[in-house]
Amino acid sequence: MTKTIMDWRWHALVAIVDPAQLKSTVIEWLLPRMETGFLHANITEKMCNAWLSTIIHTLCYRSKMSTVHTINKKAFCLLAGIPDLWMRTQTTRATELLVNLNTQYCLSGETTRARFCSFMGMTDIIPAMRAFEVLGIFNVRTNNRMSSTLKYLKTNGLILTNRFEGAKSLHDSSGSFSISKRSSCTPMVP
Repeated sequence: MTKTIMDWRWHALVAIVDPAQLKSTVIEWLLPRMETGFLHANITEKMCNAWLSTIIHTLCYRSKMSTVHTINKKAFCLLAGIPDLWMRTQTTRATELLVNLNTQYCLSGETTRARFCSFMGMTDIIPAMRAFEVLGIFNVRTNNRMSSTLKYLKTNGLILTNRFEGAKSLHDSSGSFSISKRSSCTPMVP
């Protein structure tokens, strides 16, 4: 993925691409090529920030902006209409996690629920979700891609909930898992 960004940067600088066109190439060419990597590769926040810095620096250089080193990345992304790479990665992964947790008739759903239960140290999904809700900070394992997404959800105050509170098993709550904001009156147990 680093090679993809560096190739994009090299082509932008050699071809002397207009800054407005360059912004379009980020959205229409660069990000779609990186999407599979965002979803399945072991990518860290540090890597995403480095890639985002390269993209912003290239856009600012082509725009002849002199404040490239002091610019606020989040504000630049918002104003330029470019997604923050780390947030995009985690949003995509959280969406995939939610879809797979709710998938009943496909192996991807079964394996996702099994990996989630294994990560939480449980054998059933309902107790595993309850354990995730009360669990404080947890270790992000490098061999479990799901763990960084769960940590991202947890640090942003989001939890996995079962819309059918009385459900005792997965079949009682078929397709009912969602991500919701933790209420401010619920204390977070460390």
